[in-house]
Amino acid sequence: MLTLFTIAVANVAFAETLAPVASDTRSALPQAGDVELVLEAPPILNSTNLNPFYNARGLSVVTGGGTTTVGLGLNGGAGYFLTDIFEVGGAVAIDYGQQDCFGGGGCSGIFEFAVEPFIKANFGRVLKGIHFSPFIHLGLQAGMAAGPASTGLVGFDLDLGVDFLISRGWGISAFIPGALLDQTASGDAIFNFGVGYGLVTYF
Repeated sequence: MLTLFTIAVANVAFAETLAPVASDTRSALPQAGDVELVLEAPPILNSTNLNPFYNARGLSVVTGGGTTTVGLGLNGGAGYFLTDIFEVGGAVAIDYGQQDCFGGGGCSGIFEFAVEPFIKANFGRVLKGIHFSPFIHLGLQAGMAAGPASTGLVGFDLDLGVDFLISRGWGISAFIPGALLDQTASGDAIFNFGVGYGLVTYF
């Protein structure tokens, strides 16, 4: 009888020791079937174009060739996890920018709108991470810009970054955005790169 009681107590104690282990190993990272929502804060970008039109993100500062464009707007996106690694989704950016405000020649207003379907590879579970996930984001950008002149915009977006998950539901994203774009009106190419961050949530 005492032996059976001892075994029962031992089994309960063993189960209790396993319980926190099981909860600890429940990664905060997203998994197949999850939905991601992203709100991105202002990257600071540098553009190779002498007259930068496009603020590749919804809120940004773009510099290049002595011209500075400060853009304020909305930028966000949503993605769906096909697997624990691969995610597909779309993003939208709506900007109103002020160009040449620091050049002494007065400001020029620029309105921009762009959409971006994307695929994102998340490597957190591959690397056995619990609260961080390196990622590669590849998107196809298309939009328009209207200001002193108007143009269409098409190009590719490649971001390298890390998602830091504070809990199972939300976290912070830090990334290096890079975009190669073509202004359809002039044929000029724009290459933007910089540093950015944002908020992410999963459900």
